[in-house]
Amino acid sequence: MTNTINAPKPNDVAHFFSQLCGLKFDAGECKEALDGSNAFTAAFYVDNASELQAVIAVDVAGAAKLGGVLTQIPIGTVEDAIKTGEVTGGIEENLGEVFNIAVNLLESHEQRLSLDSVKSGDELAAALQAWAGSPFHCFTLNIQRYGVCRIGIATR
Repeated sequence: MTNTINAPKPNDVAHFFSQLCGLKFDAGECKEALDGSNAFTAAFYVDNASELQAVIAVDVAGAAKLGGVLTQIPIGTVEDAIKTGEVTGGIEENLGEVFNIAVNLLESHEQRLSLDSVKSGDELAAALQAWAGSPFHCFTLNIQRYGVCRIGIATR
């Protein structure tokens, strides 16, 4: 059975994150793609048969800002994480929760999807090779008080 997953529209992405985090989000299509070559970390989602069906990837700003905004970690701490490229502690834990809940951005009419894993670094590069040639739908998010980041979503 083929599992059809619809990529969300910018307004859906903005609404989802606004509802989740309690701040205003604006979303638009990216001018520069976010894919395996420039992602900082990504979440991998599987179907009921444990088959990989979707990926949500973020740049370093997306990792820090989406992790920070969930519990409104001070923007200075978030900016430090972006500058150093080290998303750790509460920001990293929050990002895992955001990825877990973000499965709701992935509409599947046949099966329920679930978060399988979150990968970064060399592990991410290897995992994303399976997605070579798959289009990533890239969104720019402008988060109230936190600024701009990018998120990319690929589906099978």
